Amino acid sequence: MSAGPGRPGWRLEFEPRRAPFLDPLTGWTGSRDPLRQVALTFPTLDAALSYADRQGLRAIVHHDAQSRADERDVAKRAFSDGTLRQLGLGALQNLYGDAMAEASRAEDEPRRQTGDSPLDVVRRSDLSVDDKRLILMNWAFDEYLRRQPDAAASSRLAEIEQAFLVLEGRAGSLEGSDGSPRRAA
Repeated sequence: MSAGPGRPGWRLEFEPRRAPFLDPLTGWTGSRDPLRQVALTFPTLDAALSYADRQGLRAIVHHDAQSRADERDVAKRAFSDGTLRQLGLGALQNLYGDAMAEASRAEDEPRRQTGDSPLDVVRRSDLSVDDKRLILMNWAFDEYLRRQPDAAASSRLAEIEQAFLVLEGRAGSLEGSDGSPRRAA
């Protein structure tokens, strides 16, 4: 099975059951194996593997570098959309998605400087708003992937979330009724 560029999802192809032969009349390669002409497509790898398992087929998964990058982009986009909804910034999902997609195609994406805090990124004048969005979302995604249950990771994510709100002009959204900071739910 493989996922090829320009083809959404996964493709299941059957291994040849008979050797090909050279047609004496045309000189073309022929086959008496009708399954060589069959390729089934599935939306996800799990769906393809489930089908192969139900049919008793041996499956070999072929990944290429692009499909792995695509999987990470999909996971990052899902994380981004969820984070924006959680912060009340769901209307900006397309803007963030476009910034991240553009960065995936770019050769060098903007980076935060050593020692930058999330609010420092927001204040940097040498970055466009899209660059700031990209840096903050990548930073939040990296923190999320670490999945450290300690207070420092939680604090960093809270700082990044506050920076998102400052960047988008909605900093008051993370304050409780008594004016004290609260974590977005």
